[in-house]
Amino acid sequence: MLKELIEIKNDVNIDIVADMKGSNFKKFHFKNDRAENVRAYFYTDNLPKGFVIQVTSKISKECYSYTAKNKGNWYSMALNGNEISISVYLPTQRIESNTRLNLISIDYTCISTNRDTKGIIGEDARKNSVCYKNSNPDIFQHALSTMMIRANSYGSGSLIGTGNHVLTNSHVIWDQEVASRSVCWFNYYLPECEDSTTQSKMSQPIKLKAETLFIAGVSSSSTDYSLFSLDEFDFKYSNVKRLFGGLELHEENPQVGEPVYIPQHILRESLVSVVQGLESDSLIV
Repeated sequence: MLKELIEIKNDVNIDIVADMKGSNFKKFHFKNDRAENVRAYFYTDNLPKGFVIQVTSKISKECYSYTAKNKGNWYSMALNGNEISISVYLPTQRIESNTRLNLISIDYTCISTNRDTKGIIGEDARKNSVCYKNSNPDIFQHALSTMMIRANSYGSGSLIGTGNHVLTNSHVIWDQEVASRSVCWFNYYLPECEDSTTQSKMSQPIKLKAETLFIAGVSSSSTDYSLFSLDEFDFKYSNVKRLFGGLELHEENPQVGEPVYIPQHILRESLVSVVQGLESDSLIV
């Protein structure tokens, strides 16, 4: 039985400044029993110095803070679980007339009721990556460089090379707008080989926001890949490359027209041809 995930957008459109009515503090709480995780979507502008928004989850114990540096339309980090609490702190009750603080929507990723079934022909030889930790450390280490990507739904990707580069599919991240609201989850694996697959027993993930999309191919084709970077501040201070490594790049650039292997869940083929103008060394593994 496959766990099919869908995104449900709950439009709330709350003008938080008006809703606070002169108070310095306001708290909101939202919940969807079917949700796997949840995040908030804001529009903010001209916020006073010292302003703070906190999004928290009592279930996962996660807490993220945002300040006046966040401007325009932006998403909070996705929280594990089915509920989100939003606390707003204003340093003063005197707010400029052009201050904007709007909670636009609460977005839930939920388990779909329309599930599909697929079978495996022969023996199911799949293993959790942690099962290779002692028997084949190389496989286990390579698995750590792979993360789950929360974009429109869920996808996967891998750190590559030594710099701030992540490789995924274009059907996961296909343009800059999708990249700007995507989050990469590292350290997301079962800690025990024989244990069940319940989410409560997953290792605590490290979540980093995506930043810049460098190049994207075409979904449902032999160019179903995308290359992007993580938020530079998060990438630098989270030390994810030191903790999880990256897939090694090929030492030599290929010739134009030479097949290149892209280690991803390609929809049709796993070979693409190098084209003119593409910095192919960024994609060689």
